Amino acid sequence: CASDGREDETLGALRAGAEFSGVLFVLYACDRTSLLAKASKVRDRSAFWGLWWVVSLASVATIRAVAKPRVLAREQTDEWKGWMQLMFLLYHYFAETELYNAIRVYIACYVWMTGYGNFLYYQKTENFGAVRLVQTLFRLNFLAVMVCLLLRNEYMLYYICPMHTLFTLFVWLALRLGKHRNHDGRVLLLKLVATLASVYALYDVERVFRVAFGWRPLRNLLAFHDPLHPEFQDELHEWHFRSGLDRFVWVWGMACAAAMPLLDRFFDIVDASRAPRRLAARFAVVLLALAPFAPWTTSVYLRDKFAYNALHPYTSWLPLSVYVLLRNLAPPLQRQPP
Repeated sequence: CASDGREDETLGALRAGAEFSGVLFVLYACDRTSLLAKASKVRDRSAFWGLWWVVSLASVATIRAVAKPRVLAREQTDEWKGWMQLMFLLYHYFAETELYNAIRVYIACYVWMTGYGNFLYYQKTENFGAVRLVQTLFRLNFLAVMVCLLLRNEYMLYYICPMHTLFTLFVWLALRLGKHRNHDGRVLLLKLVATLASVYALYDVERVFRVAFGWRPLRNLLAFHDPLHPEFQDELHEWHFRSGLDRFVWVWGMACAAAMPLLDRFFDIVDASRAPRRLAARFAVVLLALAPFAPWTTSVYLRDKFAYNALHPYTSWLPLSVYVLLRNLAPPLQRQPP
């Protein structure tokens, strides 16, 4: 009956609130009390990779087939996010600084998915309503805001949240304007070019950046005062640097989402062809993907972190595109992990 349903909802909300309060208590106890002794990070490459392989082998037990196989099905993107998140945690825990460039690519993959996923949703549903947008922004920011309030940290310490928030709003705006033309290829191309040019002006023309982010209270939210680098007097430096590293890749995510029907059609044609032609087509895709990937690895990825950072905004689209192509090269790969 209706009363039972309301009771279940109330109990569910109370349980969720209690669990969340418990999580916040643990965070506070670990970070702001002497309950647990503080220690320096210990770099141990054997422990890093050993733990990685233990978790990877354990995850094999959870492999399951995808209900509706397709390029970048939800199960596949969840898998992608999962193993990257594990690498983030291990990277910071063991201070494996040698993997910095790889971690930057993984962050770019997350930002790419912001453009890709939001584009697909808005183009399919045409739901640009405030309720859905607020729900999305709430999910992106709620935990970070509560942790900031609890620990009295600056919001920019969790820069991933404002960065994804900004790019989510940009995707919404780009598709909301002229929304009735979002299925017109020429209009979409014009939107993508205009969006790319706008992002370039926002981040690469300093005056535009200062005007856009320098007004209060937005400046207060995005300001960061790094105790480890007091030489940085510009409180917006961290925001410009962190969000600027991935300022273009979410636009590439939108472009890939727009082109996804073509990729799906290509794979359908390949899968329906006879074995020799099918193998030849897949081999050609592998060659096409690896041809630029090899020079990117030697000329970009293997540079030191500072040189790599300078090239990252313009090149991060390449390795993630190669991953998407190779990860979906054949139907068995789309049905379950390799």
